[in-house]
Amino acid sequence: MRFLPVFLDLQAGPVLLVGTGELARAKLRLLAAAGARIRWYAADGNHTDGNHDVSGLEPADAARIELAQGDPLAADLSGVIAILCAGAGDVGTAMSARVKAVGLPVNVMDDLSHSTFIFPRWWRAACVSASKPCCPLESAISPALSAAGAN
Repeated sequence: MRFLPVFLDLQAGPVLLVGTGELARAKLRLLAAAGARIRWYAADGNHTDGNHDVSGLEPADAARIELAQGDPLAADLSGVIAILCAGAGDVGTAMSARVKAVGLPVNVMDDLSHSTFIFPRWWRAACVSASKPCCPLESAISPALSAAGAN
């Protein structure tokens, strides 16, 4: 098995999202639904479009999103718990090299060779709320984790 199912502690720090267009907005909605704090660079390597479209999000979800400006490759990674690149073009590949060098987990959408973690389709389809288990696996193991005293 190449990828081990693990869960990020979304309270430990922000997730850095790099990308533009509907691909980035889809990841944004997924992260927001899970309760993540998000630092979003709307850039794809050709330009920084500055189009941080957060329409359609609940106000509480939108409040957890930092709309970052500038070059994501020069971003301060202090406290960041993971990086996602979606609709990021060549910046995704460059970002992967940078964050792998400092030991942070990175996902470059649809590019396993540059990713250290993945979002399985079953998880993306099932994640609907941070107040409920976000995936079938979590639903199945939550009772066991609670019984063991895990959070």
